[in-house]
Amino acid sequence: ALLRAGVIPRCQLEFVWRSRDGGMPYLVFFIVAALGDTLGDTIGMICTPYVSGPVHSLLSNCTPMFIAALSILVLHKRYSLMQCASLLGVLSAVVLGVLPSFEKAGSGSTRPFFAIVLGGSCIFNAI
Repeated sequence: ALLRAGVIPRCQLEFVWRSRDGGMPYLVFFIVAALGDTLGDTIGMICTPYVSGPVHSLLSNCTPMFIAALSILVLHKRYSLMQCASLLGVLSAVVLGVLPSFEKAGSGSTRPFFAIVLGGSCIFNAI
């Protein structure tokens, strides 16, 4: 309906469905992104019972670090010093927020292995 109304130009649909220079269509990028998100969410669900709620919320902030790292490595994007300092600030806040939960022993305690796996699984969400 939006295509007929002229709201969406036809070239946007052709970008996704047609291949360029005999390669794969750009739809493959959507599939890879969906698979990465699915894998990250699946690992997150597996780790959820072993990680306390506040730690789980803190570890989700690792996703922007992986987004920045992947954009530097794959897209060769550059970031300013202020952007890098901000990312380091977020990373240090995550580490400082998560470390004390490793010392507590109780029913709501966090297992360090699952917390590290949960933080690392954010790379799949970053894809």
